[in-house]
Amino acid sequence: MTAMSLLGESESEVKAIREFLEHPQLYDPEVVKALIQSINILFPGVSVELNTGEKALVLTENQSDILKPVVLSFRDNSILDLSLRENQGIFIEDVMKTMDNRYIMDTNTLKNVGV
Repeated sequence: MTAMSLLGESESEVKAIREFLEHPQLYDPEVVKALIQSINILFPGVSVELNTGEKALVLTENQSDILKPVVLSFRDNSILDLSLRENQGIFIEDVMKTMDNRYIMDTNTLKNVGV
């Protein structure tokens, strides 16, 4: 699910974990729990995008629900505990990948300028 493929884009780790958790009839919950404990995708310092479009920084992990950590919203510097009832409609859409926004240079242009 997260591997590169010729058939299309790969899913992020967050989307894969959400898929596993939402379908316990397809994925053994004990195996999913072991997988979650063996990988570290939403650790403190990771930048994430929320379903509200906001960007945030993970401050602390949530051991009982990996997808609901405490985050710092970049929009207004507010701290959101995603496990609290008042934040029930807010969730992590995905981890921000800084390399996804890279600029692609034309190598012919570089050759012409002597690089």
